[in-house]
Amino acid sequence: MIKTDKEYRECLQKLDEDLEFIEQQRQFLAKNGLSKDEIETALEPNYSFHEQLKDETLWYERAKRGDFGVLENLADLGRALIALRIAND
Repeated sequence: MIKTDKEYRECLQKLDEDLEFIEQQRQFLAKNGLSKDEIETALEPNYSFHEQLKDETLWYERAKRGDFGVLENLADLGRALIALRIAND
């Protein structure tokens, strides 16, 4: 979970780096004779991590704007408190 502006900036940089890495991996795997389906299967964990990081950055951006949503249950209380702190920074 992103909790500071510094972590947010690092995540944005990591998102760009991830896309470059995925493309490099795609080219490497294609050169080594893998089919499109095999390449996509091999890259699936990279896509998953990338999407998770993207979701975290979007959550941080919403928290920064003060867009917290509704607290559905107490299990979300910790995350809501973090979002409130982020919005007040």
